[in-house]
Amino acid sequence: MLALILLAFISSAASQNCVNTPAEWLSALDNALNGGGIQCAGADLMIRFDTLGKNSDPPVALSKYNNFWAWASGSDSLDVYMQMAQSIGDRKQFASAIMKYVGFDNTEVDDQSKYILTVFSREEMGNSAPFKPFQPIWQDLFSYFYNFEVCFYHGQENLCDGQPWSVQFNMEVQGNLTNLAVDQATDCNDSFGDSECSLKFSEMENDLLQARGDSSLHPSGVLAATQKYMNYVGSNGVAIPMSNMVDDQARAFFEVALGATWLFTGNGYSNNGQEDTGKEWIVRGDSPMSKIGGQRYQLYP
Repeated sequence: MLALILLAFISSAASQNCVNTPAEWLSALDNALNGGGIQCAGADLMIRFDTLGKNSDPPVALSKYNNFWAWASGSDSLDVYMQMAQSIGDRKQFASAIMKYVGFDNTEVDDQSKYILTVFSREEMGNSAPFKPFQPIWQDLFSYFYNFEVCFYHGQENLCDGQPWSVQFNMEVQGNLTNLAVDQATDCNDSFGDSECSLKFSEMENDLLQARGDSSLHPSGVLAATQKYMNYVGSNGVAIPMSNMVDDQARAFFEVALGATWLFTGNGYSNNGQEDTGKEWIVRGDSPMSKIGGQRYQLYP
């Protein structure tokens, strides 16, 4: 399906100049939704799809949870969305089609929610973060987490820790996460949290979720979960060094701290449960929209 959509898009857009700013692309999308032509996206453009409560204001940062790490798609997905918009026309159906393409569990469009597209600049995102956007391939993730810088936005001011952080995974864990399917690594059957998940996975997942949700911690959120993993003490009060962690525990870290869902494969591409779709990227989620050239578009209602 993806190949057919891209082939159709390339055929239609080959003679066009690509649009290179978020505002231009969203204007072109609006035109396509209303029966107009389509335009390709410049390589600098990135996109996220989010749902918000009907009465919620858009967040100041890219991530509605203000997470340090967030997920985004590149220009290949913008091109797919543009083709979808022209083909479907109806905004509600388009929102549902995006959710199916991305791999949402629930693809029904709820009139009590808002469906938002956020388009931003890859270059400006890289300038706002201590890391450049990168595809989450397993080996690249292990390398990144071995030595990474953590920063915090206080308003528009970006403050960084003086010392790098390090989350380490032994070679057996790296091999298992790379080569085993998610159900094999965690013993879960159909999803995280089901009754078949291993005790080691379930205990780590629960402890990291508690840390992530504890607003009294500083840093809070996914960085609190990361610190919990780095300095983990089990329910029996015994510390477990990262070098002694097993793949079940490491996969819980990637789920809770990074947001790597059940469908995550670690090959650099998003997967919707049926097929690989566009390239996926890790970006800085707490970057203010003003720092990344971001523009939002309320798709529905």
